[in-house]
Amino acid sequence: MHSSCSLPTNRKSKIQNRTWFLLGALFLLAPASTWAEDVLVYENFYLVKMYGQVCGRMHFKTTKVSEAGKPVRYVSIDEQKTMMKRGNDTITTEENGTNVEDETGKPVSFENVSKQSKEATVRKGLVKDGVIEMTMITAGDTKDMKIPYKGTFLFPYGEQLLRKQKGFAVGTAYTYGLFLAEIGDVKEAQVKVLKNEKLALGSDKEPQDYHVLQLTGIAPGLTITFWCADDGYWRKFTLDVNDTEMVVCAKEDWEKPIDPPRIDAMKKNSVDPGFLMPVPARLDSVDYRLKMDKGDINAVAWDDERQKIVAKPDAQTIVLQVKRVPMTEAESPSLPLAQADLDKLKPYMASSPLIQWDDPDIVKTAKEIAGTEKNGYKVAKKLERFVFENIKTKSYDTGFASAKEVQKNREGDCTEHGVWLAALLRAAGIPSKVAMGLTFAEGNYNYHMWTEAWLGRWVALDATLCCPSVDPAHIEMADSPLEGASMGDKYLAVAQVFGRMKMEVDKALLAGGKAVTTADLKAPGKLDNNKYIDPTLGIAFEVPAGLTLMPRGSKLPNGQDMPLPVAGLLVDRSKGIQAVVVNLPSTFGSDLPTMLKQPALKPQEIKGGQAAIIPQGPARIVMALAPGMLVRVEIMSRNPADAQAVADSVLKTLVLGDPAATPAK
Repeated sequence: MHSSCSLPTNRKSKIQNRTWFLLGALFLLAPASTWAEDVLVYENFYLVKMYGQVCGRMHFKTTKVSEAGKPVRYVSIDEQKTMMKRGNDTITTEENGTNVEDETGKPVSFENVSKQSKEATVRKGLVKDGVIEMTMITAGDTKDMKIPYKGTFLFPYGEQLLRKQKGFAVGTAYTYGLFLAEIGDVKEAQVKVLKNEKLALGSDKEPQDYHVLQLTGIAPGLTITFWCADDGYWRKFTLDVNDTEMVVCAKEDWEKPIDPPRIDAMKKNSVDPGFLMPVPARLDSVDYRLKMDKGDINAVAWDDERQKIVAKPDAQTIVLQVKRVPMTEAESPSLPLAQADLDKLKPYMASSPLIQWDDPDIVKTAKEIAGTEKNGYKVAKKLERFVFENIKTKSYDTGFASAKEVQKNREGDCTEHGVWLAALLRAAGIPSKVAMGLTFAEGNYNYHMWTEAWLGRWVALDATLCCPSVDPAHIEMADSPLEGASMGDKYLAVAQVFGRMKMEVDKALLAGGKAVTTADLKAPGKLDNNKYIDPTLGIAFEVPAGLTLMPRGSKLPNGQDMPLPVAGLLVDRSKGIQAVVVNLPSTFGSDLPTMLKQPALKPQEIKGGQAAIIPQGPARIVMALAPGMLVRVEIMSRNPADAQAVADSVLKTLVLGDPAATPAK
């Protein structure tokens, strides 16, 4: 679902690309039809935009098919391709599909092929007596499911007929069932005609009359707007997530190559608290003041085992208290868990299209890692560590892979870490679910996914970060056993928060009970004689005489603001030395050689962790790692000997993670 996610390579999560798959699902995309064409009913081409930039295209066509001895059918085919920038990677996603309906618009069958990773996912099915019989094929694994629905639900041609039947008088409102193949469910779509508007869209020579319709009900707080012509087909579509729109265009514009996206959607959707948080591993609890300037903040499920709403100052503001709730080995139940508990948690033990825990390779892996261990918490932590260490390629160029695919390819970001760990837990006999929300990394709160295991209560685990225990910098917004076709419905509830939430910290408690406020967090580090001390972040070291401090929040020598996550800048203008202190609470529980992929690196033990000096031309970088924190001191100088002297001083006296933060001697 950190949208952001904090990978050990200092990248963020990308949970936000799911928007496009839901967009595709709204119109039930599927592969090229094998039906013979007869009469073309409608065809158009669309450009997909996000934040005003073209990032994809869609082609939609409905054909009336008549064959001797067979009922007339209306076949809608759709193809869509989008690209999204996430950190240093670009993710390309494709959806192709077919929907078949009878003359009255009653659904008959569908097929949908989406490619969000190396392997395509196929969803296909028939509609019989009000029941959707769907088969989902993921990474070679086939799952059949039946989706009962009382009432009428529609495919694209039926939607178009209904719009024409209801008419476009302002204020007209109606409800119908909309089947979303992407999530394998039917949602109650509520439609209202808002207004009529003159616009020139696509190949229009002059402004034309369009009817503006609003659709809600797909997910809490989510609003979709359509611009329809009199024929009932839409020409423009906007989604209030990621500033997203699809607009009809000329075919020649649709055929033009799409430039690589420039806007990083993860960064765009992150939440900037305006200050550096303490290292998450040192936090015991945080009271966050969260406010939305648009949308419904109450549409998100905020309360769970680790967090609760403690105040609601106004309709759009909550104070959310998030605590560290670790489990000890002594309180953990033994495996196997009681059957009565497992019976109550069947959705969290099921094999599903995305969590295929009964795959023989996954079962074998879980058994090998668990070994003879019977303590449930010990097994869960062993599996968490295994996933962290064995997803070798940490990248954002995978949309959303199933657990079976991750088991095979060992690559991905937070979503892949989350589903693989969930599958391994179930294979070990531990109920599991995935959680979606925010976590702190590189100066911002970014969207992220992690895993929760049921061990008498729900215990949060994070295989992406592999922290000793999930900290209060993890803010949960949704969770799911992923029993269906996707997490799409949960994602949409979270996605309506993107770019709309403001954050402050009322109070934070550090380990040992020390309280810090927003004012404390904004306070810079300081120089005490030749000692650099940042007690809030827990960093201290000696620096050679002659270096002066430019504290956090200062202007850089080039006049620009000092960016987060820079904690401070030490300078000696006479020698041209700059030492940038960077605090990156985004790598947990690893060691420097593994993290830096430099097996020959031999770090030294320091107070609170380990550190090493890495030459980079004339510069020197001191990398220091402690549980829950990574500190990088980048020393740049015209003279390598000067840079080395500063690096030696830092390495010799560096202290990490101690609230008192007194430099070592």
